[in-house]
Amino acid sequence: MRQYTSFRTFQEFGEYVLAQMEKSEVKVGKLEMRLETLEILQKRTPRKPVPVGDWLNVDELLDYLPDKPALSTVYGWVGHKQIPFYKSGKKLRFLKSEIDKWLLNGKTTVKAENEV
Repeated sequence: MRQYTSFRTFQEFGEYVLAQMEKSEVKVGKLEMRLETLEILQKRTPRKPVPVGDWLNVDELLDYLPDKPALSTVYGWVGHKQIPFYKSGKKLRFLKSEIDKWLLNGKTTVKAENEV
């Protein structure tokens, strides 16, 4: 339902309009201050560069790994931070180049242990 405001004089109307404009200016001023604060915080917050390359989800990782581990094994590695991973919300992502390095490091460790 609409509310109508009646004014007895043109001066009352002018005062009402000015008061509404001042309220709007205050709100706009507060919004501008908040925006400036957010911009400052954004500049101060260091961003990690997102690596470029081929990404794998968990299912693709299971197919990619030569030993074809169980899903629970991969989640165990992630939980113990034994495998390089990225988490976006609830989704796990793996950078293929980092997985390749991880696999190679594991193989050299095994060779070194066998040679001793």
